[in-house]
Amino acid sequence: MDAGEVSEFFKHKSILVTGSTGFIAKLFVEKILRIQPQVKKIYLLIRAPDNASVNDRMQKEVFKKEAFRVLREKHGGEFDSFISNKVTPIAGDVSVENLGIKDMNLIQEMQKEIHIVVHSAATTRFNERYEVALDINVQGTKNVLEFTRKCPNLQMLVHLSTAYVSSMKENLITEEPFSMKNPLKEHLTLDISQEINMANDRLHELRSKNVDKRTERDAMRELGVERAKVFGWANTYVFTKAMGEMLLIDQKGDIPTVILRPTMVTSTYKDPFPGWIEEAKTIDAVTVSFAKGELKVFPNDPSGIVDVIPADIVCNAMIIIICAETMKPSKLIYHISSSATNPLTYLDYKIFLYQYFSSEPCKREDGSLIKVPNAMIFRTMAGFKIYMKLRYGIFLWALRMINYDSNIFERRYNYTLGLAELYEPFTFFKGRFDDTNLRDLLTMAKSNIDKKFFCDIQQVDWVDYFINIHFPGIVKHVVK
Repeated sequence: MDAGEVSEFFKHKSILVTGSTGFIAKLFVEKILRIQPQVKKIYLLIRAPDNASVNDRMQKEVFKKEAFRVLREKHGGEFDSFISNKVTPIAGDVSVENLGIKDMNLIQEMQKEIHIVVHSAATTRFNERYEVALDINVQGTKNVLEFTRKCPNLQMLVHLSTAYVSSMKENLITEEPFSMKNPLKEHLTLDISQEINMANDRLHELRSKNVDKRTERDAMRELGVERAKVFGWANTYVFTKAMGEMLLIDQKGDIPTVILRPTMVTSTYKDPFPGWIEEAKTIDAVTVSFAKGELKVFPNDPSGIVDVIPADIVCNAMIIIICAETMKPSKLIYHISSSATNPLTYLDYKIFLYQYFSSEPCKREDGSLIKVPNAMIFRTMAGFKIYMKLRYGIFLWALRMINYDSNIFERRYNYTLGLAELYEPFTFFKGRFDDTNLRDLLTMAKSNIDKKFFCDIQQVDWVDYFINIHFPGIVKHVVK
């Protein structure tokens, strides 16, 4: 398999992409349109009330983004016409039967035509309301599967998951599927229908009591985290993504399927240009807080591995895997990760952070430079919380005692605590993700594949990536 074969594979293909306003989905759509202008059709499923709104949202949240700059330059004045011919926005919602598409004729037309389905729609909030996470990450996966089952020309269903469905496992984490009969806590059996009923019953109970919206939201968030921890997962996001995988594996039958599990996705390494990113998620929430001078202390294991993967490597791997698995099915699950083959420690990450933002400080609104601290690291959450209480908690208590307006201090205090607790499963993570399946695939591919579809994480120099690509990209596109 070489780069030409991969590009040729997508010629005259029709593709459905869910979650198409998401980070990875946008890069996937851009790359397909750039490497194979003779792709037949790309359907983008987008949440919107009607066709007029869906087109507006597609333009605003997809094609007007800087990620399409290279493609726009390539087509010049013909760009809009090219997009109009190749891309069809569809108003819909994965959490609803038939993906929320109301026009039955359109449904039949799509199902008759589609060759590849890329399911990337998800809610990625770690502490999402339980019923919302179940609707999107679990029921949404089932609805996509049922829609796909009626596509007679289907060649591949791609399910974009996360490597952290493995939660708090240690050592080398293999590319293995989950079973509802064997969740992380093996003495338990997970019943997805029961979880959905429990969430709906709890929501009904709260609404029957006429609680306010905030109380309802907090209660449903707490239920999600509680249920996740019962079965051995760290938060609602990874728990419901794991359930989505379980359901897919249990019910897919003979539908050709591949599950992709990327780790913490960061800015692009090369493609379509270096350093593009939309928002700060996972480790980059820490990056942005540090750049703004807000993060002075943080708990993590300095020798622990921070498993980051540039977004274009995820996208390129996805494209290669689709082609390879369609032509010769062999693997169900692929980790797209760095921890096993090019590990980066949290200590390295901290050094890079301080090195970059101390020499290239961000600016406040008034133009003054933000001086970043050489943040203290705590090796345990217990030690971190004791420090926070002694260093800041007592100070806040004293301010309240004298009736001083302490709101700004309380917000910073609570934000730092909340950020640390939210990312604790990742900052103290002890596992490494086995990426043998992708490495084997790259070994079999011809050498020229790297020129167009670079995804060999072993070749990435982390110093160069963070100092010259990623942090400048964060400043340009997120911190601004």
